[in-house]
Amino acid sequence: MISLLLFAASVTAGVEPWALDRLDLELHITADPPALAMRGTARVRALADSEGPAFGINDDAKVMKLHSLRSGDVEAVISPLAEGSSIEVARLELPERVPAGTVVDVEFTAGSQARSSQFVIGRLAAYASWVETWYPRPASSATSLSPPGAPGTTTVRMPPGWRSVAPGVLVSRTESTDEAVEVWETLLPAARSFAAAPFVTERIEAEGQEIGVFLLKPRPAVREQAVALAKAVAAMERRFGPFPYPSFHIVELPEQLKFAAASEQGFIVVRSSLLDAEEGNLPLFAHEAAHAWWGNLVRTDGPGAKMLSEAAAQYGAVLSIEAVEGEAAARRFLRYSRAGYSPTQCALGYFYIWREGGDKPLSQLESGRWDHNLADAKGHWFYHMVRHRLGDGLFFEALRSLIRDFAGKEATVGDLRNAFLQVSGGDPALADFLDQWLDRTGAPVLRVEWWSADRGRAVDISIDQLQEGPFDLPLEIAIDLDGGGEMRATVQICNRSDRFVVATPARPVGVRIDPDDEMLVWRPEYGPPPH
Repeated sequence: MISLLLFAASVTAGVEPWALDRLDLELHITADPPALAMRGTARVRALADSEGPAFGINDDAKVMKLHSLRSGDVEAVISPLAEGSSIEVARLELPERVPAGTVVDVEFTAGSQARSSQFVIGRLAAYASWVETWYPRPASSATSLSPPGAPGTTTVRMPPGWRSVAPGVLVSRTESTDEAVEVWETLLPAARSFAAAPFVTERIEAEGQEIGVFLLKPRPAVREQAVALAKAVAAMERRFGPFPYPSFHIVELPEQLKFAAASEQGFIVVRSSLLDAEEGNLPLFAHEAAHAWWGNLVRTDGPGAKMLSEAAAQYGAVLSIEAVEGEAAARRFLRYSRAGYSPTQCALGYFYIWREGGDKPLSQLESGRWDHNLADAKGHWFYHMVRHRLGDGLFFEALRSLIRDFAGKEATVGDLRNAFLQVSGGDPALADFLDQWLDRTGAPVLRVEWWSADRGRAVDISIDQLQEGPFDLPLEIAIDLDGGGEMRATVQICNRSDRFVVATPARPVGVRIDPDDEMLVWRPEYGPPPH
């Protein structure tokens, strides 16, 4: 999620674009009373001739109060974006207009003011996610902030006995009777998030991965969970390319969090209860790990952008289950989810959402009531279907091209569409396939009737599409044969009613549509057919 800063003309007339080149933060966390004090320095670069940069801090909640921002002797003017807005704007007017490419160093101070879903400074733990825009960033235009990532350090001063997690690698730790101090450094651009608490820590190596585990209490079962996650990350690396960050950690936070888990650039945070189950929660951990590529490295913009964040991360979970537990387990997850995971984020859940009136085109998903669940219920089926249509080679080539072309940038659902079309050579049939799954609602609701024909040497199959507007798509059919065995045939359905006669080597005794779960189609086990 990227905060859009809608600058008021009265505050920031003539905003010119600047980029964040380096960021060094020093955080001072106190537990009693809970508070965060921040000092920082940033190096920003003019992308056009400019009179000076404008900075923004905060998003929907005023989690931080910006106390000062200056460059040398020049103090920024700090004011709310608008009356009642949580967003603060700091405008730094330089002594003279500077040309594009000019580098300016700024320093700032700020302090915590409120909490939100992903910014919590408490007595037992502290957590801040980059999605809350809790540190100042320069404007890249009059309507948006610069990308949140930059190389640099995060120094965390915290109560003695506490440990911290932040992007990059831990380069030093000291502790006295008054405080513990840890310094994290990232050489690559990274958005800043952190967590801190009196963690019990462990490092687990598996599948060529090293995973740091930061727990609020010892949990013997966490080793097995971390090994399964290491296998998941290794499987996704084979598909998407190298893990984008130099370290990866699992971080436990108190149960009072308003969400189950979240992904940061180099670590995931999970509520305590999700670590209680000895069998772990592979899809949840894998989903959050997949956000390293989809949502963190490749950021998203515009309607339908959840297809490149939530839906892509959900398909990362499918790939992980497939690698760790097998194809049958992955197919079952696609259809029914599993215990300990959201029951709506699967085919069963999608048809429930449809019946509840919450369906909408995937290319229009934004922030509606059902949009997140639609991305995770129908969106990952979109990837699954395109994979089977293109084959693994072209499918993952397209995803890797998106990662290569949009690393550190914002991608749209149009970019996703184009990536698949480019690897297919612009196949018009694929274009139509993508359009109908991205740009319309619904899914095939089929009524299938069959009977033996030609004295048992063929099967006569009628397929009616009951949903509003027929889909045009290939459909595999399994034909069970007398005496055992089966044969497969693929038919193209495109009308309200289609009829096919398929020759068989033995008398047909049964017909099953989509036997390998390659298409999202309604089945009786998903509940009443939507209308």
